[in-house]
Amino acid sequence: MPNLVSDADLAAIWVTNPDRVMFGDDGPTKLDLVLYYARIGNWMLPELINRPVTLVRCPTGKLADTFYQRHANEGMVENVLQIDIPSNKAEEREDYLYIKDAKGLFALSQFGVIEFHPWGCRVDKPERPDRLILDLDPDEGLEWRDVVDAAHQIRAELLELGLAAFVRTTGGKGLHLVVPVERRTGWAKFKDFAQAFVEALAKREPRRYTASVAKSARRGKIFIDYIRNVRGATAVGSYSLRARPGAPAATPLDWNELSSVEDPRDFDYQTVPLRMASLAADPWRGMNDSTQRITNDMAQKLRIHK
Repeated sequence: MPNLVSDADLAAIWVTNPDRVMFGDDGPTKLDLVLYYARIGNWMLPELINRPVTLVRCPTGKLADTFYQRHANEGMVENVLQIDIPSNKAEEREDYLYIKDAKGLFALSQFGVIEFHPWGCRVDKPERPDRLILDLDPDEGLEWRDVVDAAHQIRAELLELGLAAFVRTTGGKGLHLVVPVERRTGWAKFKDFAQAFVEALAKREPRRYTASVAKSARRGKIFIDYIRNVRGATAVGSYSLRARPGAPAATPLDWNELSSVEDPRDFDYQTVPLRMASLAADPWRGMNDSTQRITNDMAQKLRIHK
């Protein structure tokens, strides 16, 4: 694991209103959350730096006051950069936020940012995604074990196409399957591939999966959200906390340990730093060395099975 957090970075951390209680009377303090990001920074930064990012801020500590922020405002802190990306609207451009080092992460955590939602691309090539994400969102009536079993099956389906996936919790009952790929495909083909994969799976097992965003279509099923792979869409980043009671964390797992997880909400601002300090290896080792490609042959296989 690279050492991306220096002693100078840690020494520069300061917190306004450190005793502010977040997300309810028995929740963590603002200081607790800032210290979480300080302790987890080396693990989190490789998947966060140099990507456009959407932030979820909670300046008062009340869940009702949380809001998303994609662009800079006049009070934006130092060490947070901007990238000018063409808008989906003709001849328009928009400035998006990103960070390049630990200083930016810590500045944002001190600024009341709770969640970090990066794009699936990097700022040097924003039109070439490198992370395909399948978001498994279960109906409320399903059990955690149903989601775990589905994740293993979908992993096997991806492996049949030649794609290795990594898994993480999301801070709720769902899971993300993350597929690293080389930056060779544009957003339109990227999204089309993800949609074709999910629709083919839902067609083969309609009682188990759905590709429809309609609530009525999700009853008793797992919605596999492929829209995370549209240009400008985001997904919660690895090790990001969630602005929810207990401050759970989106946590990368090794596939061998997924089945032993009893409740994904056990991964939170207190337990995740202890977990990472005890691990012998990065659960996502090899993620950043991937040379996988989405090919025309893969798309053809999906059209055959769709």
